[in-house]
Amino acid sequence: MKSKMDEDQRARLRAIEPDKSFIVKAPAGSGKTGLLVKRYLRLLSLAELPEEIVAITFTRKASTEMRNQIQDALESALTKKKPENEYEEDRIKFATDVLKQDKKKKWHLFDSPDRLRIQTIDGVSTFLTQRMPILAKFGAQPDVTEDAKYLYKLATTDTFNLFNEDKEFLHSIHEIILHFGNNIPRIKNSITKMLQTRDLWLRPVSTKYSQDKMKQDLVQLIENDLEMV
Repeated sequence: MKSKMDEDQRARLRAIEPDKSFIVKAPAGSGKTGLLVKRYLRLLSLAELPEEIVAITFTRKASTEMRNQIQDALESALTKKKPENEYEEDRIKFATDVLKQDKKKKWHLFDSPDRLRIQTIDGVSTFLTQRMPILAKFGAQPDVTEDAKYLYKLATTDTFNLFNEDKEFLHSIHEIILHFGNNIPRIKNSITKMLQTRDLWLRPVSTKYSQDKMKQDLVQLIENDLEMV
């Protein structure tokens, strides 16, 4: 047990090394966010500008949580708060180094907290397109869509428009049309629902997957849908 704990601790220490890159794979609740916070602070303490260090998250919730933890660490370092555990001790230590760099480089992080680049993937993409409008080929800045149902329906309609252009495509969904009793609106509705849950099926479809297995799963999906009607 002790050797496993030592190995885990060594891995956590390695992940903070600023001159190396790492992929961290660990279960939920194992402290990945806390580790990322410490690495971010460590890198920030060595940067010339705070904008050089970018943390990218999937969700706004994760971005907000990480930003709050970093600002809390900086405030704890400023007030010289006594750490309650080893994690907090490391975090305050790195935050203290950041404050030294902040003073040296005149970042004024407490007055300009937005200089901390902690963003979602969408946020980073928007940031890049704003600064490279010609390369991005955007006439106007795109907005992040909160409700994508309209786009899913539009994609479904575009898919069905392929019927008139690609007879082979029409042949490939012949069994689906039969299973749905030639009810095109129901088929469109099912495809729209599938797009909303594409994270559940996109990977096996986009990788090596036997055609027989795909047909079997598709038939099962349709049968389940019919049973619910």
